[in-house]
Amino acid sequence: MVWRVHSSHRAPHAPNPTAQPDELAGGRFDSLDGSYAYLYLADSPDGAIAETICRDLPLDPTIARIVPASAVTGRTLTALTVTRTLTTAALHGPHLAAVGQDLWLTKCEARHYVTTRRWAHAVRTADPALDGLAYRPRHNEDTLAWILTTDPAITPHPDLTIDPTTTPLPLDHVPGRDLVARIIADHSAILSPT
Repeated sequence: MVWRVHSSHRAPHAPNPTAQPDELAGGRFDSLDGSYAYLYLADSPDGAIAETICRDLPLDPTIARIVPASAVTGRTLTALTVTRTLTTAALHGPHLAAVGQDLWLTKCEARHYVTTRRWAHAVRTADPALDGLAYRPRHNEDTLAWILTTDPAITPHPDLTIDPTTTPLPLDHVPGRDLVARIIADHSAILSPT
């Protein structure tokens, strides 16, 4: 089972086909040119929330760590089942050296995402059979996250199904807000009430 925080208006296993050519929008390993669709997952609710909701928290301890309520508005946490063994490139620990990188690749701030997207593109180009990348979230080294990639014309992701044993949890209502508040508190952050 893997976990995903996603827009409540999209299917949880629907990849995003949007090209993200600049740092003003999107995530760390999004497609620069739309050549692949992508979605982010984690091995636990904590990892999924850390990677999405906590992603932009400042690392500077002198800056307030407040997550705006808008970060959870219209978002849902959903459990998914992977239906086949996937092949991913490990971008954590000593594996980073194999691609000529260090922790910067997975820990840098959003202003560097155009560069991290170029690295993701290069890794995928070097091994087109990859299903995605595995990495440690910036704000939770104890969890594992993945970006899975697929053909932009395919939706939902062909290797994911919604887990039937777990009810999706809207994050903008209790108990979803309570879960987010608990997890971000572990990261010395608070959820803004409005």
